[in-house]
Amino acid sequence: MVDDFPNHACLSNHYCCSGYTRSIGIITVCLRLTCQSKVLSNVYGLLNLIMFLFMITFFVAILACQLVRGEIPSIDLNGNQYDISFRTIWNSFLGMYQILSSENWTQILYAATSFQTQYHVAWISAMFFIAWFMVGNSNLPISHF
Repeated sequence: MVDDFPNHACLSNHYCCSGYTRSIGIITVCLRLTCQSKVLSNVYGLLNLIMFLFMITFFVAILACQLVRGEIPSIDLNGNQYDISFRTIWNSFLGMYQILSSENWTQILYAATSFQTQYHVAWISAMFFIAWFMVGNSNLPISHF
């Protein structure tokens, strides 16, 4: 009987090394997939948080639009211009986001209360905006509610 592979020990070592590299390759692919799934799961949670924040801000914007619609003029008698007048839901959404980001949010608070004093309901809009500022900027986890 003639041996086709005279150095069969060398050949089996080659296959053995090839098996090790294949298994290492499979392990690295599996590790990459698990790392990608961890990253994608974090993105999924972040997108859920963004959508939740958008929906809550939109809901509060609808309430604010109903509360102070038509009370704040675009330009008052002194020539002061108010960008957030709560005349539309989009404008109201921008106002609620401005309060949420705490970027010059007192301008909205003072405008709403100054134009509603004649009706004696300025305290309602003041409490609404202050409550939204406090709830929107709280660091409490949502799962506790």
